Amino acid sequence: MDMVFAACKSILRYWFRAKGKLSDDQALHRCVVAYTSDLIFLQVSMNPHRRKNLKTRSVSLDHSMHFHRPVRADDWLLFAIYSPAAYNARGFVFGEIFNRKGEHVASATQEGLLRVLSSTIPPAASKL
Repeated sequence: MDMVFAACKSILRYWFRAKGKLSDDQALHRCVVAYTSDLIFLQVSMNPHRRKNLKTRSVSLDHSMHFHRPVRADDWLLFAIYSPAAYNARGFVFGEIFNRKGEHVASATQEGLLRVLSSTIPPAASKL
């Protein structure tokens, strides 16, 4: 994936596209967009809480996608992600995906469990 990022508090906007040319199969384009939407989606909800050396883990509890018109994942798409809530180990984000013409091609939401890693001790090595 090619990506360009711009971040500000609990908002992130980034451009992405698949490397290379894809076939004209809309199912493939939607799968690529759905996969890309999950790469850093939930982590945006942590932005207001970030500090130096903060290590976190997250797991998705639900993630939904809605496609509003045909999409080309091998052309630049803008993903605008907003996080209205991150509280009590839960984060919520929603996003809108636009093509280069400014048309709204898809929407996504995700809720997830967020945890701060409390230990930097490496896991025990196997003795086998």
